[in-house]
Amino acid sequence: NLIFIINFLTRRFAHDWKLLLSIFAGILLSSMLVSGAPIFLDSLERITLNTAIDRSSQTYLNISIFTSTLPSGNDKISHADLNVKGAIERNVSEFYSGEIEYLKGGLSLIETPNRPLSKAGKEFTTRGYFHSLSELENHVHFVSGRNSESGVEGNDDSSPTPTVEVLISSHNANSLGIVIGDQLIVTPSLIDPSLVIANVVGIIEASDPLDPYWQKNHDIIMRPVPVEDPPGTWSALSEHWSLGTRIKVDPREPPLHLFVKRSDMTNVIGNAFPSSFLSATWIIEVDKHGMKQFDPHELASKLSKLDADLTEELPGASVFSGTTSLLRQFERRS
Repeated sequence: NLIFIINFLTRRFAHDWKLLLSIFAGILLSSMLVSGAPIFLDSLERITLNTAIDRSSQTYLNISIFTSTLPSGNDKISHADLNVKGAIERNVSEFYSGEIEYLKGGLSLIETPNRPLSKAGKEFTTRGYFHSLSELENHVHFVSGRNSESGVEGNDDSSPTPTVEVLISSHNANSLGIVIGDQLIVTPSLIDPSLVIANVVGIIEASDPLDPYWQKNHDIIMRPVPVEDPPGTWSALSEHWSLGTRIKVDPREPPLHLFVKRSDMTNVIGNAFPSSFLSATWIIEVDKHGMKQFDPHELASKLSKLDADLTEELPGASVFSGTTSLLRQFERRS
C-alpha cells in the first residue's frame, strides 16, 4: 500500500507539476506581499507627507512662538530668549534654519510736533508702540534719512531723559505728518512721569511686502490700522479713557509704530518703563529637506515636545505651525 501511494503521488506530481508550481509560487508571492505591506505603507506615508511639505509655503511651515506677558527688563527678555533657543536645540535642531525675533511694547501716548501732550483731552492725542524686529534693515529701503543707532540714550546732566533713535514707515509718516528730525516724546500715560525721547532718523518701506520675512504681516507692521478699543469706551466726542487718563483720540487714526534697535528696546525703554510688559514673537524658520528626514510620527513627536517645553518654560506662551495642521490632516486621512 505504501509503495502504491508513493507511485500514485509521483505520477500525479509528474502530470500536474505546472499547476502545483503555480500554486506554490502564488503562496510564496502572497507571503512576501503580506510581510512587505507595512514597509510599503510607511514609505507611502512618507512620500505623501513629503509632497505636502514641498507644496506648502515657507511661511506656512515656519514655527511661531508668541507670548504677551514678557516683562520689559533686559534680563527677563534674555532669559526668555535662552529658553527658546534651548527648546529649539533639544527638539527641532535637525530642521532649524534661522529665526526672526519681534518685540512689541505696550500702547503709549506720543507727543508729536503737531500734537503736544499738554493739550491732551482738548485736542487729538497720538498713540503708538515701540517695535524691535531682528534684521529689519535687511528687508527695507530708506525713503529718507538713515538707519538708527543704538545706545544714544541721554542720561547726563544736560539731558536726563532717555533718548533713542527710531525709524517709522512712510505710511505712518504721511498719515501723521512726521518728518526726519522730529523729536517725539513717549510716555505710558499722562499720570506716569516716565518719558522717552524718540528722535526720528529714518523713514522706511518694505523692499518686498511679500517676502517670507514678514510672515504675511507686512500691513499689520508697516501699515497699521486704528487701535481697536473695547466696546463702549467711546463717547460721541471721541473722548476715551486710555492708559489711566481721559484723552481725545481720532478713531480713524492708526497708531504710530516706532522701530528701535533691540538693545534700546530692552535696556533704554525697558529701564524707563520698568513696570511695562512686551509681547514677543519668535519665528523659527524651518528647512524643508531637514523635515523630510523624519516620518510623520517622529515629526509630530518633535513638535509636540517643543510645544510642551516652551509652555513649561514660558508660561502663557503659544506655539503655532502649519506643519502641525498638515500632520493632523494626514492622520485623519490615514
